[in-house]
Amino acid sequence: MSKITAELLKAARAELRRREERAALKADCEKDLMAFVQAFWPVVEPATPLIKGWVLEAMCDVLMAAADGHLHRICINVPPGSMKSTMLNVFYPAWLWGAQNKPHLRFISASYSTMIPERDNGRLLRVIQSDLFRQFWGDRVQVVREGVGLVETSATGWKRVVSTGGGTTGHRGDYVLCLERSARILTSQGEMAVGDIVDERRDVLVAGWSGNGVRWQKIECYEVNPAGRMVRLNYENRSLTCTSDHPIWVEGRGFVPADDVCPGDLLKGVRLDRPEISDAISVISVDVIGETGEPTYNLRVGPDHNYFVEGILAHNCDDLNDPNNVESETIRAGTSHWLREVMPDRVNNLKTSVIINIQQRTHEQDATGVLLQFGYTHIVVPMEFDPSRFQHVVLRRNKSGEATQVWADPRGLDSSGKELAGLVMRAHGGLEAKPGSPMAQAEGTLCWPERYPPEEMEKMKTIKGPYAFASQYQQLPTVRGGAIIRREWWRRWRGMVLPEFGTVIASLDTAIKEGTENDYNALTIVGAFADDDGAPQFMLADAWRVRTNLADLVRMVGDACRKHNVDYLLIEDKARGHDVAAEIRRLYASAPWDTCLLKIGGGRYAQDKVTRVMAITPMFSGPVRKDPATGMDIWEGGMVWAPEAEWAEEVIAETTSFPRGAHDDYVDCLGQMLLWARKTGLAITKAEFRETEDEAMQYQRPVGVPYAIHGPANA
Repeated sequence: MSKITAELLKAARAELRRREERAALKADCEKDLMAFVQAFWPVVEPATPLIKGWVLEAMCDVLMAAADGHLHRICINVPPGSMKSTMLNVFYPAWLWGAQNKPHLRFISASYSTMIPERDNGRLLRVIQSDLFRQFWGDRVQVVREGVGLVETSATGWKRVVSTGGGTTGHRGDYVLCLERSARILTSQGEMAVGDIVDERRDVLVAGWSGNGVRWQKIECYEVNPAGRMVRLNYENRSLTCTSDHPIWVEGRGFVPADDVCPGDLLKGVRLDRPEISDAISVISVDVIGETGEPTYNLRVGPDHNYFVEGILAHNCDDLNDPNNVESETIRAGTSHWLREVMPDRVNNLKTSVIINIQQRTHEQDATGVLLQFGYTHIVVPMEFDPSRFQHVVLRRNKSGEATQVWADPRGLDSSGKELAGLVMRAHGGLEAKPGSPMAQAEGTLCWPERYPPEEMEKMKTIKGPYAFASQYQQLPTVRGGAIIRREWWRRWRGMVLPEFGTVIASLDTAIKEGTENDYNALTIVGAFADDDGAPQFMLADAWRVRTNLADLVRMVGDACRKHNVDYLLIEDKARGHDVAAEIRRLYASAPWDTCLLKIGGGRYAQDKVTRVMAITPMFSGPVRKDPATGMDIWEGGMVWAPEAEWAEEVIAETTSFPRGAHDDYVDCLGQMLLWARKTGLAITKAEFRETEDEAMQYQRPVGVPYAIHGPANA
């Protein structure tokens, strides 16, 4: 045999092996959704390795059972970051269209905000237009229409994005919030164009504002999004071009859409030479550019979810109110209405069409809470294993009705697949694990330690607070013990003399109408002080509520502010708040305190009372530690104190009975004050205080000046 013949034979055998491997891969993908995910993951995330885990396999098993007609109504609850959107909106439709040869299937992807489903439509297109997909199933799936809101196949199949809040079908319900490619973001290596950071997946830290100074944050997600309506903000020798709805920080107003920024507004700037210091930057003008047709860019960062771009502070658009918006009664009611009355009309066949809800839990009456009333198959994956909610879920049955595939949380099973011993029924119902049993020993095991390391979860508990962690990570949207704020979280001051305060804040909640038969007006006064480590603390210094007329209320508030040497008087700009503030400013024009009208309700980023209270729970709950004897999480109390006094007990009783108590006047006062303190940087938790101190030491000054400086030729 000649050398040339041998080489040709070798090449032919290699090609045969390659074809056999491709054929085997195609067969595996057609048989198993998880194999499809592994094969096409590099198309969706080329720079990020796939971290496999049984959580992914569980979702695949459920979705394959639905594809085979065994399940039709499904709720899946998994922790944040479990790839639920990518699995359901990208891989599953592509798998069904191509690998399952069902290009006629039609999908409606519903979300309150269309931003994530629209992003995922772009990823879906990347998968079905990839070389590998076309090689395997290009004869089955041809795209005839492609866009962020609608992807359509030649077989009349499509995937359409709709909004539960906007009520539209096939159209974008919200703006895409992003930056132009050249917008420069402050990083640990100087200012960089966001487009370069995204395209090259640069591993840099991004500067954000923690409320008390610059904090260096990791990039959680790189995004390229469709074009949008653009505006340009011009200020002090610089400008920022972004989508019209991109949230920009404005002093006195918080984050507002870019097209709501006005000339003369003060933005929060940062100094490159001393990033721990912020400057107020005045807006010169705002130009409406309109649609440019160019893609836009964004970064998702944490934990502060904001960054400095072109020298000013902007939000990273990680759904400012989500998942907190689910706590809003108004938004929750709208979602419930869509689920009950609109969604059933969107399916082709009530008997055979499939409805899948996949989410992290956020409220007892979130989408899962509503749908479970209608007999949905429910799969729950808490971050930490909870034996009391261990269950067996039938995924498939034969024609005789016998179960042929059953899923159970593998943390409650032994190596042979049998249920761990020790799970018993409580006397009054419900399951529990016997102390010391194998099932009890499994309690607390993480669902995906490769993706969620134990040390990171401990940090997350402290940052999130017990309510958010229980809801979003444990899929248990109630805090054991009932109330949002627990009585034991209030720290009690035993001494007769209160600490010396640095800043004193009064917060007033006004009644809707005046008169002795109407609602209460309530005032709380809180003093800020530092603990032994220098971390900020808050002491309840006074509180009262009264039904009275405007004149007497103004006098009482003025007397209280003088008595306690108040620095800031906060009044919500609603009901009689505007009139009270105007009268106080008139009568006490020379008083040393500042009277601030706060727009808490209304506007794009409005929150209801429950949402506001949940936002401040970490300030009450404080850090968490693991009890060595029981293994239970112990919340050690936060930064809010109260003296031993009858009037203070009244405040504590009301806050710990909210939202089911008879009154919420003090809750409104404290919520308003603590949220304001958080936004102004006066209040950071001890964990945040320590992180800020640590990260302040990690700043790397840029090498050279990252932008041109123009000056006189002889300078």
